[in-house]
Amino acid sequence: MNRLQAAAWRFLGVHSNDTAQSTLEALCGLRERIRQLDDEAELRRIEDEVDAMLRAQLAKSSNRDESGADAQALIAAAHRLDNLIHHRRVTLSAKGFSLPNSTDTR
Repeated sequence: MNRLQAAAWRFLGVHSNDTAQSTLEALCGLRERIRQLDDEAELRRIEDEVDAMLRAQLAKSSNRDESGADAQALIAAAHRLDNLIHHRRVTLSAKGFSLPNSTDTR
């Protein structure tokens, strides 16, 4: 997460614990990978990574009494990545890249 994003989180009053913060940083770090990919299989792997990170974080936070801010921040980041992945698929399709099995089965 860059300084501007971190400042925005602080301004909004989002104070996450270290685990949630590192998960959020990992999610935000996927953005550039997504934008540079030309491979549908890699897009699916990133989707799997996001799902795994969210499941792990939610399992950790379910055992603690925390505000919902951490979960909301993670869900917002995951939603943003989902949008980026979809946009990348559309862009690749428009460029003529073959995207087999690119339909969302969730």
